[in-house]
Amino acid sequence: MAVPVQVDDTDPRIKYSGKFGSTTVGNIRVNATTHRAVTNGSTISFSFNGTAVAWIAAIPGPPDSDGQPSVVEFVVDDDPETASTVIAPHPISVEHRATVYSSPPLPSGEHKIVVTMLDAHGDNLWFDFLEYTPDDDEDLSSSPATTMTSSAVQATSSTTQDILSAVQTPSSPLSATDAPPESNLHPSLPPTTSTTSRSRQQPSSPAQLPKKTGKETTILAAALGSCAGVLLVFLAIVAWKRRQKQRKDQQLDTHVDPFKPEDGFRGGLGRETAPPAPPSVHLGESEARAVEYESRSGGPPPSYATLPP
Repeated sequence: MAVPVQVDDTDPRIKYSGKFGSTTVGNIRVNATTHRAVTNGSTISFSFNGTAVAWIAAIPGPPDSDGQPSVVEFVVDDDPETASTVIAPHPISVEHRATVYSSPPLPSGEHKIVVTMLDAHGDNLWFDFLEYTPDDDEDLSSSPATTMTSSAVQATSSTTQDILSAVQTPSSPLSATDAPPESNLHPSLPPTTSTTSRSRQQPSSPAQLPKKTGKETTILAAALGSCAGVLLVFLAIVAWKRRQKQRKDQQLDTHVDPFKPEDGFRGGLGRETAPPAPPSVHLGESEARAVEYESRSGGPPPSYATLPP
């Protein structure tokens, strides 16, 4: 959506025809300047590319001593059907940035507005600035009318403060949001917007979301790495102990002492037992005598001839 553009009354693209007077009022009007038609039939013309235009003026107060207000005619593109005659109102006190005329929607393209003072009366109507809505494809950065001088910007910001200071009372202070909207100068005109809404405002950039810095990312990575390392060490210790236990359970004692007859036998309860006796042999009478003799004499028994019976 195109942003409305303000064109101050001192802009060289605004053409004046007839007799005009100018004033300089600090911090009250845009760029602190205004123009007033002195003679009837004086005109103000301005060409632009856009879809709407408005004419804003300052109304110092009631009409002059003859009691007659100023009468102004507005025509767009020299079309009589667009002609609109406006009679300046009778404000009780000064009105700044009053929208005297606002055009209906216009087709996109080049247009021209001509303002003619039909009946000029004293200090009844002072032209302050024009405001038009440019085409969407218009290059605002290359047009001198799209930018305001630093003094105009300061005047714009200071005007609201001055107006509020003038209307504030000790018992009921007003804030910027409490300022009353400007009244229409003609019953048939659409409601005018407040002074603050007509100031050019640059779209504010979206709030920047907080971003994680490299330092925070490094700390997070180090913490995760430390946790992973501790976990791996713990698992390794558990696995090592489990393997040691399995080896210990499976280990067998392979040491066997050699058997010695003189040591005897050890039973299941560790008691020594005598070796088993050799099998008994039944000897005859002669063999028994020989054995007995041998054990007594220490030698073999003598041999005897056995006679037949």
